[in-house]
This record gives sequence, structure tokens and C-alpha cells, in this order.
Amino acid sequence: MRPYVAASHTIELMSTTASAAGARTTRRINGLDPGERRAQREAQVLDAALELFTSRGYLATSVEQICQSSAVSTKSFYQLYANREECFLALYLRSADEIHNAVLARLDELGPREDDREIAQQLFIALVDAIAASPARAQLTLGLSNSISLAVDDARRRNRRRSSELIESIWSHLRLQGPLHLLAVGLVGAIFEIIADRAPDHRIDGAIRDELVADLTRYYEIVRAPLHQ
Repeated sequence: MRPYVAASHTIELMSTTASAAGARTTRRINGLDPGERRAQREAQVLDAALELFTSRGYLATSVEQICQSSAVSTKSFYQLYANREECFLALYLRSADEIHNAVLARLDELGPREDDREIAQQLFIALVDAIAASPARAQLTLGLSNSISLAVDDARRRNRRRSSELIESIWSHLRLQGPLHLLAVGLVGAIFEIIADRAPDHRIDGAIRDELVADLTRYYEIVRAPLHQ
């Protein structure tokens, strides 16, 4: 008997088996690895949830309906989200990030500028266009996300906080003096209220879009007036 050889052979078999198991868990299906498939399922679920929440209403939409519309099994749904509320929260965060990133992209395009009023107008254009790109997104952003849950309310506050921090950073960069934080927080709250007031049906196009940008720019000038260099 050769126990050393036998032990080596056993280790070899275990290694081969582990490698095979690893290959099975990371195998690609339709060209996608497990992480990519999960991301694909999540996108399908959120797209379906957006359509259903905005057409039927949050309370009238069930997890089963979302799964049926997205062609994703309930098992896969619950691997992504604990419940319907968590799905809505993920949907809101995705939409908020898309809008925020559109504003940041416009800010990058502008480059160094000294006229903050010109910067504000361009950012308002980017904001309004990002919201108006989809009536469903506009409905989600301006109305549907109100009072869904404490977690969603907290996410809305965090989203508005990062917007006010962006405005405050622009003012600080331009060396403006005054109650920057207070005015930035108030400005962001007013921005979303003005948009909701001007577009009660969540549709922003044509003349409404131009009037809205003009209204936001005028309001910005009012809020900004106390600041000085």
C-alpha cells in the first residue's frame, strides 16, 4: 500500500471536483455571467415596476403582477428584494441617480464659468429634460414617491440633500458669501415644488418646458440675491 500516493490522489480528485463546481457556478448563459444575469433581471423588474406603479398605482400593484410583467419568477424577485416596498425604493433610487447624473454631466460640459446664473440655467435645462424624458419617471419623481414609506421618504431627503450640496459647492467655488447652506436647501425644495406645480399631469414638453426653465431661473435669481462676493 502507498498511503502517500493515495492521499495525493484524493487531494487531486477533490481539487478537480471543486474546479468543476466552480465552473458550474460561474458558467455563462446566453453570454452572461451570474452577476450580469442578476443585473438583467433587476432591470427587467424595475422597468416593469415603473410601468405598473405609474399606471395602476403603488397599492394596486402586487409582486406577482410585477413578476408576470417582467417575465421574472417570484423566486428571482425575492432574491433581489425583500418586498414590494424595497423594490419601489430601488426604483426611486435608480431614477434619482439618472436625473442627478444628467445634471452632473451638463455641469462637466460647461467647464469653468464665472456666471453662476448661466450655470444655474443650464443645470435647470438638464434637470427638466431628464425628468421630462419619461412621463413615468416624472410621475415617480414628482408625485408617486410621496408618503410610500419612511424608507422612501428618507431616500428623498438624501437625494435633495446631495442636490443642495451641489449648489452649495458651486457657490463656494465662486466665492459667494452668505447663508449658503440655508439658501441651497430652500432652493432645492422649491425647485421640485415649482416643477410639480407647473406640470400637475407630469407631462413636460414644448412651451411648458421653456416656461418652466424660465421660472426656475427667475426663482434662482431671487434666492441668490442676498449672496455677494
